[in-house]
Amino acid sequence: MSILDHSGSTGGVTSGNVPRADLATTAALLLAAFDSLGTPSAAFGFRSYGRTRVVMTPLKLEDQRFDHRARRALAGLEPGGFTRLGAAIRFATARLDDCRSPVRRLIILHSDGYPFDDGYEMSYAVADTRAAVAEAARAHCGLLWIRPRRPDETALRCFGDTPQVAAEDVVTSPAALASEMARAPAPAGSRHQTRG
Repeated sequence: MSILDHSGSTGGVTSGNVPRADLATTAALLLAAFDSLGTPSAAFGFRSYGRTRVVMTPLKLEDQRFDHRARRALAGLEPGGFTRLGAAIRFATARLDDCRSPVRRLIILHSDGYPFDDGYEMSYAVADTRAAVAEAARAHCGLLWIRPRRPDETALRCFGDTPQVAAEDVVTSPAALASEMARAPAPAGSRHQTRG
């Protein structure tokens, strides 16, 4: 499952951020690849406006093709709001867990990785994001972070040694992407096919 950050920080080119257009490009490439392989995948945009309003926007569901409608939905995401990363990762984990699929389950996070919202910042936001990453691992969901070339130190604290690749490398270095995807853990006894 792909979850795509379209908070306000993705609205332009600033230090440490990945522009929304770049995130959308990498998401489109991966969704098209999964589609061509016949691999079930879903995609949601996310942003937040405080603890009680985390907005997950469906772009493509597991049983849908990555067609013109899905491409329009992806291209139409507008930047705004904030980035409650822990909630977005937990949403993806719960959705993949509901599938009860025996194949490899993978969350692909397209984001600058900087958690921030009203009352959600600094050490608290980092700790919550790290907890969500750990919860995904316990649910046998791998996590791959598509990130800026030079992530913010706070973002690096959130994700540690989580498999990650710079957004530009998704386009220019498929081998780097494949290597990091292979590092994402899979449940014992699972087949090598990925469900994203």
